[in-house]
Amino acid sequence: MESYLLALFLTLSVTDRCDVYKSKFNNESIILIQKIQKLEDCAEPVSPFLDKVYSNIKYRANRLKVCINLVKDGNNRFDCTRELRKMRRSRNENECPEEFELVEKSFKEFEKLIQKGESCLN
Repeated sequence: MESYLLALFLTLSVTDRCDVYKSKFNNESIILIQKIQKLEDCAEPVSPFLDKVYSNIKYRANRLKVCINLVKDGNNRFDCTRELRKMRRSRNENECPEEFELVEKSFKEFEKLIQKGESCLN
């Protein structure tokens, strides 16, 4: 009987820990997506595509948001660092430096959460 109660207690504590982790992960994902959206809004359109409001950074930011949403929704086989690197390469030095720095900082936190909670995400 004691071993059953101990096992039940351990299971419940792991479940509670994972619930807290998933909530924190979900919140951090939403914050990161909001920061990426601010970066995307700040980016200037590329001159030949002014009518389409297209720029390389807008395109890359959108792809990064899609990747983060996939990870957030449980598809944690995706590695969004590749999209972040591509976005970094497509950016001009003077294009939205503050927004880009905020995205990079938030992305690092996002990655740390993924590494910390792999057992809860699976």
